[in-house]
Amino acid sequence: MMRSIIFVVTSALVTAAAASLPASTATKEADEKNSPRRLGQTHAEPPISPTSPLEESNEGTSPRRLGMTHVETAATPETVTYIIKFEDTAASPGDRCEALALANGGVVRHVYKEVVNGCSLTMPLAEVGAQSGDVIALGDYPNVASIEKDRKVWAFEDGEDNIFDSTSQLQTREFVPAVYWNLDREDQCKLPLNGQATRKSATGTRVYVLDTGIQANHEEFKGLIDPNDHCHHNVVEARALTDNNGHGTHVAATICGNKSGIATGCTLCSVKVLDVNGSGSVTGIIAGIDHAMKDCKKNPGNRCVINMSLGLRGNSQMITEAMANAVRGNIVVVLAAGNSNDDACKYSPAGITVTITVGSTTKADARSYLFQ
Repeated sequence: MMRSIIFVVTSALVTAAAASLPASTATKEADEKNSPRRLGQTHAEPPISPTSPLEESNEGTSPRRLGMTHVETAATPETVTYIIKFEDTAASPGDRCEALALANGGVVRHVYKEVVNGCSLTMPLAEVGAQSGDVIALGDYPNVASIEKDRKVWAFEDGEDNIFDSTSQLQTREFVPAVYWNLDREDQCKLPLNGQATRKSATGTRVYVLDTGIQANHEEFKGLIDPNDHCHHNVVEARALTDNNGHGTHVAATICGNKSGIATGCTLCSVKVLDVNGSGSVTGIIAGIDHAMKDCKKNPGNRCVINMSLGLRGNSQMITEAMANAVRGNIVVVLAAGNSNDDACKYSPAGITVTITVGSTTKADARSYLFQ
């Protein structure tokens, strides 16, 4: 059974970033009794060679046995999707991608302008080359710098009920009894806990939650979400301010909910990159990061944070570049280390050094059981 510890530690570092303080201490996992929601961490299989079919992991090490995720190719059996990066000096990535699509009988899925100079393209397998997954033909086009095959990531959940329902009581005081022990632990350097929590203000901070959406009409978000704000964006499905999965709503409440959030007063931005089943793709994640950076540039008076609790086992160069460029654009990126008791450096984007990657500890400051 997985717990929501990764999201708790992530939101703590979001608060630290919003307050312009060094994020040197990871917050702790919520205990089994008081955890807002116990969910799994997004995870994926190793990168796939463009010329190799997807291979399932063996029974003993499969992501689902680890309580995490399962990965499939991002397109149908008859199509394949690639993320294409053009040279940095190449202009008009949208026009270039349209030309590639026209020449290969494909369809443009996303055009990136902020964090990657490129696009994603879905085309029939028959048009790709004699060998299934062959990208040599695409690589021969002018100004194409690199190509990566897209993949799907399925967020795994344990199906437990979310406590954030219509019966939740709104509590907006700055100094409140700690409903969850992680809030109590977060505001003090040493044990023992004192049964109270003083939350930091994140006013003037835009937090982009890349997830399954946010149920904006929940009382946890009263005054925190402006439905007319252009920061909201749906990469998959429609209506970013709804969440038929619950994962994104839980994450957002942990970050800055009126009662459960570690921070107070932030502006929450819903960027829906995962669908109702918790399913997304690398190309969609990059589109979400691209949107966040574009919106952040339009609001120079605000501090900006991206929160993502998902990852790929191995390296995704496209995600690495997107994350690095977001950080260069003065966006704080907070990521989950994962729940697989493995080295976070083996995962992307968790292994990117310019981001803040966090794990968890127990109530007694010991290493979480998930990492033992």
